Amino acid sequence: MPIKQASKTVDRTVGLGDLTAGLRTPVLDGPIILPLSSCVKVPLYGQSQSSAPSLGTVNVDGDSRVLICRSFWPMPAYGTAEIGYRR
Repeated sequence: MPIKQASKTVDRTVGLGDLTAGLRTPVLDGPIILPLSSCVKVPLYGQSQSSAPSLGTVNVDGDSRVLICRSFWPMPAYGTAEIGYRR
């Protein structure tokens, strides 16, 4: 759960953002790692938070992604690319 700050003109809101939970499983494990990932975002707030800027949405969102990951060991570096769909 992220801690967020939203500003709109002189109004400011600080608090928790929407809850996000997901799963990730490896499909290919070797020098290049290929995991599948899926998550859902559940809103914590209703339609309105008075006149203050909102810290989240009122919709449940879900996404699925494929990631391609590569470690450059012994250098302390890695690279990741991903493609996915969010609804």
